[in-house]
Amino acid sequence: MAKYKSLLVPHRWVAAGRARKCYHSPGHQINKGDRVLEVKVQMGWQGYCRPCGQEMIRVATEELSKVANA
Repeated sequence: MAKYKSLLVPHRWVAAGRARKCYHSPGHQINKGDRVLEVKVQMGWQGYCRPCGQEMIRVATEELSKVANA
């Protein structure tokens, strides 16, 4: 039997290797060593600060719950 297609995009929590800005909100500064949610987009990764990343996960969890309960 074939594997099911995943509804999730590749993602990971990593420590920032350098200072940078959050991809969602450029006003959010990410410092070297901070935890960053990286999401795979095409050939690269986009980094999000911890508060934005946690909010993205919360919203995605709600959306998946709605689909599961439909």
